[in-house]
Amino acid sequence: MSFDFHTNWLSLLFLVIIFSFLLFRLYRATSPSLTAQKRWLLSILRILALTSIFLVVASSIFRFTFKQNLTPTLTVLIDNSSSMNFTDQEGSRKKVLESILASGVLKKFPTNANLVYYSFSDTLVKYNPSDKLNLEGKSTSIGYALAYLKNEVKEKNIVGALVLSDGGDNFGPDLVKVSAELDFPIYTVGIGSQVFPQDVAIEEIVYDEIVYKDNPTPIEVSIISHSFANQRISVEIREGKNLSARQEIQLSGSGQKQKLVLYLTPKEEGLRRYNLSLPHSPGELNYKNNQRSFSLKVLKSRVKVLAFTNNLSWEFTFLKRFLESQKNLECSFVVYGMKQKPLTKEFPRSEKELEQYDLLISVNSTVDFFRGKEERFSTWVLKDGKSILMLIGPEAHVLARINSNLKFFPGQLSADKAGFTNFQLQLTPEGKFNPITNLASSESENLKIWSSLPPFLGIAQVESVHSDAKVLTAYSVLSGEEDLPGVIIKNFPSGGKVMTTLAYPFWRWDFLQWGIGYNNESYQTFWGNSMRWLTAPEEKEKLFVKTDKLIYRSGEKINFQAQIYDESFEKILGAEIQVKTGLRLENKNQAVSDLILIEDEPGNYKGELKATQPGRYFYEANIKKDGKLLGTPKGEFVVEEFSLEDQSLTLNKKLLTQIAEVSGGKYYGPGDLESLSKDLKLEKKILEKKKTIQLWNHPLLLIFFILFISLEWFIRKKNQLP
Repeated sequence: MSFDFHTNWLSLLFLVIIFSFLLFRLYRATSPSLTAQKRWLLSILRILALTSIFLVVASSIFRFTFKQNLTPTLTVLIDNSSSMNFTDQEGSRKKVLESILASGVLKKFPTNANLVYYSFSDTLVKYNPSDKLNLEGKSTSIGYALAYLKNEVKEKNIVGALVLSDGGDNFGPDLVKVSAELDFPIYTVGIGSQVFPQDVAIEEIVYDEIVYKDNPTPIEVSIISHSFANQRISVEIREGKNLSARQEIQLSGSGQKQKLVLYLTPKEEGLRRYNLSLPHSPGELNYKNNQRSFSLKVLKSRVKVLAFTNNLSWEFTFLKRFLESQKNLECSFVVYGMKQKPLTKEFPRSEKELEQYDLLISVNSTVDFFRGKEERFSTWVLKDGKSILMLIGPEAHVLARINSNLKFFPGQLSADKAGFTNFQLQLTPEGKFNPITNLASSESENLKIWSSLPPFLGIAQVESVHSDAKVLTAYSVLSGEEDLPGVIIKNFPSGGKVMTTLAYPFWRWDFLQWGIGYNNESYQTFWGNSMRWLTAPEEKEKLFVKTDKLIYRSGEKINFQAQIYDESFEKILGAEIQVKTGLRLENKNQAVSDLILIEDEPGNYKGELKATQPGRYFYEANIKKDGKLLGTPKGEFVVEEFSLEDQSLTLNKKLLTQIAEVSGGKYYGPGDLESLSKDLKLEKKILEKKKTIQLWNHPLLLIFFILFISLEWFIRKKNQLP
């Protein structure tokens, strides 16, 4: 340890000398007379007290430096996920893992270094080598494990991380990026076979979450098979025990995706749950990926739509053509011309006429159309619980004058004229997973489509977006500047919804595509998704507690969201929400966990837990405000047996090799670990810590000053000095 002291030495030394001289003269002769020792003691106490004051005045600082020799440490990270229980062509992964841990390679590790063990699946925990591994984790994130390790070992001399895994990494941060940012190398040991086992698996299900009653609904299924070439199997969809759809497929056995489409026809409205299954083939090593669950929200077969405009344009013409092509929509159209004279029938004059419709669509309507009707439109959404779609055009800056009267609008329009030309919208994080903006079956394909669509010619600007609204697409103007929203949606507690498009025109997605060898599929899909979302009924609840999905894979995170409203449908802040979850068993209910939801934004509450055991779950939220119980909303969700660990059953040697190389480490096979001790650089490291104490504002100086002055005063009084 070392230290140094910084102050204004000349001033301090000068003051100490001057005051020492004055104090010596003060105590040279006293009445009554004191011994020399007492005079010196009183002088020293006064000097020390005054020195404390001088240290403050001189802004004095103490700096301490501590140095510590750190022993080299190798961390051993053991994959504890369920895929490590798998047996493939290389044998049991569990036995290979146990043999490595019991081998002489680790037991003969140099005595001048430490071994620290951890296990991981979705997170990192300390592990005792004498304990038994359960290998039950339902998901794997090597990235999270390494990130946690980096934070935990900041003050240790880590010479490397030895990762024993099959390379499964099915959620969490970018593993390669995390590995490249580490301060130590990663040495990976691949456990398992790169040869695909005999298996038939459901790879993907693509379907519209919102469908219509009595309409055939396509369910696109992707199947992958390894072995079983030319074998015919039946693919079935059941609702409970009832068969809803069946189709045969001849397996290729090549490991390539095979797609087929099954059609089911929902006969009842509401939320319907289905199970998709494949038969078990003899010799399959994994049956868990042979079935999947999904759910559909079924709407009534015919939805009444009223589309209107007082600014006739190609936008209206193309959207009208789309609406008329939809069998589930019963459409009416209102068009006003010059001086607000109707060219077709008039907009409904009475509430009774208007209430027959389920959805209103405004296409580039100007302020003249809305003026005088603001309260009717606001009531339609906020009280009646209906939906409205607003396509905003170049006249948005004029519409901004009555923006405050359109209480349902999800933001504040800017008085500035619309700007920009020839730009494309980008999906926001919210938009990447929203059914409205989903134009393809996979995320990568969806992003590709959005980046290749014909550009827009303008965008209406907003000054702000409501905090509980969602921006699905945006235009990035310049780096560092705020993005301009392109599509905004918002749900209301009444059950009403609003969707606003600020970029225009959309008709180019239809017209221009034909000229370059494409079609209007993206245009049709976007507006089809929008119609389904807008017309899907929402429950009118003042106490809203829901999960983000109805069906989860084993190992996925279950996200709870809550919004609490009073009688006036104003958000309640500062509520206490405890969610109890349980598993429905055959003869009883089993409590699983308690979760406290946190208010992350005013009036919005969130929480999450891990989906582990498959089954049908229930939950009940206990909501209190100032100790008063507001209610106990309930709900359900399903965790299917298929887990993230069942997605890939082979050793991912490529990934393990890559993270070893980018971090400066090395990849080993289970039999190659003998060279590990030679590859490690077991260098000692000196940890240096510095601590600075600013004496000028340290409370200890005040304590010393009071102590020295008090002692001096006590001695003076005891010796009858004034």
